[in-house]
Amino acid sequence: MTKSIAGPRLYRNLFSGFAAIALILAIIGMYGIVARAVAQQTAEIGVRLAMGASRLNIFFACVASGYVADYLRPDSWRFLCMAA
Repeated sequence: MTKSIAGPRLYRNLFSGFAAIALILAIIGMYGIVARAVAQQTAEIGVRLAMGASRLNIFFACVASGYVADYLRPDSWRFLCMAA
């Protein structure tokens, strides 16, 4: 392997590795946000199940409820920008 391609290949591999790590951390963070939002609605989910709602209806109710949307809005990230 010549030195002319060794440097760019190393940078490509490093960049790909860091991008993969960032993607995994983002997925874990999104899962945590959704899990917290659903945990706050546990009683409501129980009532919906008792009333006979399907799992698909409960899923859409959780996603569309606003809790998840509140956490995922870019304007709620302003605290992260202030800390930097």
